[in-house]
Amino acid sequence: YSIGYEIVKDLSIGATVNFNFGTLESERLQQIEDVQFGTFDRRSSRVNGFDFNYALNYTPLIKGRQRLHTSVRVNTQGNLVSKNDRQLGSFSVASGVTIEELEVNLAAQNLENTELKIPTTTTLGIGYGEDYKWFVGAEYSFQEMSSFENVFLGSANVAYEDASSFAFGAFLTP
Repeated sequence: YSIGYEIVKDLSIGATVNFNFGTLESERLQQIEDVQFGTFDRRSSRVNGFDFNYALNYTPLIKGRQRLHTSVRVNTQGNLVSKNDRQLGSFSVASGVTIEELEVNLAAQNLENTELKIPTTTTLGIGYGEDYKWFVGAEYSFQEMSSFENVFLGSANVAYEDASSFAFGAFLTP
């Protein structure tokens, strides 16, 4: 759901609420040559939660019908709830058929319900053009992903780094 409002001429604010949902799955298999059975570790997280976007746009006329477009957008930290399941077991290496499967008691490890905190993303944009005729613009986004962690599906050999992106675009209507 989104809403926007023009505060004064050429200056507007807006907000959006998003509902996020999905399933994250991880499966690790281990098998050794000339051994009849292998082992598996299956993990599943059903994730859902809200995030919010806020934006400020300033779009004054500069020269004649040419307009400057500037924007600041913040996608706040998403706090997602995760309902987790984990199974451990063995399988036949020859056929791939499960031999034994055990449900892990995640409540005892305080991992049955966890939280994922998706770091805030900030985006700055600037553009210039004539309405409905031509436009050129650029955007820069950054996110502090180094603070992200997933305690249930995480792996010791995985590290997150701060992220950023740059986008450039233009159009011309003949």
